[in-house]
Amino acid sequence: MQGVVPSRFLLADAEEDDESAQRSLRVAEDREAHG
Repeated sequence: MQGVVPSRFLLADAEEDDESAQRSLRVAEDREAHG
């Protein structure tokens, strides 16, 4: 990351990462459930 990034961008980035992590978790659980 270069220079100073506005905190709102960092926050949005963190939320996005969190969402994709939860989505990945859900997909993994679905795979296990459906074999």
